[in-house]
Amino acid sequence: MKNYLKEILKIRKDFPKKENKLIEKAYKFAERKHKGQKFDGSSYPYFIHPAYAGVLLARWGRNYEEICAGLLHDVVEDCNVKLPTIKKIFGPRVAFLVDGMSWEIKWNKETKSWFKDRVGFYKKIMDYSFSFLKDKKVEEIEEITGVFFKEVLYKFIFPEIIDIINEHKAKDREVIIVSNGADILVKKIADYLNIKNYISTRLEITNGKFTGKILGDIVYGKNKVKVTNEFIKKNNLDLYNSYAYTDHISDLDLLLMVFNPCAVNPDNLLFEEAKKRNWPVLMFNKNLINK
Repeated sequence: MKNYLKEILKIRKDFPKKENKLIEKAYKFAERKHKGQKFDGSSYPYFIHPAYAGVLLARWGRNYEEICAGLLHDVVEDCNVKLPTIKKIFGPRVAFLVDGMSWEIKWNKETKSWFKDRVGFYKKIMDYSFSFLKDKKVEEIEEITGVFFKEVLYKFIFPEIIDIINEHKAKDREVIIVSNGADILVKKIADYLNIKNYISTRLEITNGKFTGKILGDIVYGKNKVKVTNEFIKKNNLDLYNSYAYTDHISDLDLLLMVFNPCAVNPDNLLFEEAKKRNWPVLMFNKNLINK
């Protein structure tokens, strides 16, 4: 296997030796832990993956702690290395970044098997993403969000989607947005589309300020189905002749619960699933709203 460490250090030849020493330490640590592991169905050593991730991060000018985390990002998940060990050897920031890139492995009592907790993984990412909001006033962020929506985001709403929404409204159907996006932003979308009801990931607020934390679960995967069913029950609705539109495979369970599932500009996995199940696939072009 190629020695990617030389390439990383060559890229960083003008950086402090102390930083490069930690990168070298992370490289050799991960190489040792991944020893003997292969890519599924191949003879290639698995360590090629994190090693090349380190090269890319160096090429992109990321700092030394991010490069270390890139090299180490699979040792927790695949090598039974504990996060406290990473923190002790490489420091708290590297451990934090590795944690954010690691799937949590959980036991499913029903299937009696281990699984990767994707919901937990994405919640960690979102917790980190929204941590910058801590102690920010709600009205301040609402104003910034409003400007962002009016100047940027609304242009990415396809006119065809507006036509579909209006068609459902004309037939007196309840229209609901179900999104993993933050409530402060999803509300702007709902207001623009004149949709009364929306379900989204909620940001925690205390005394008129954001805490930087998510309130409850994120609206992703099976949780999206759960909160949708709760909304339906609470509002005395039913799913008879219901429709759902989405572009991502993570919403497969949501599509399976309705009478009329539809894939819109789907990712590759959802496209294949839609073809297999004979679901309609809508492909909108890039003629977005442009006022």
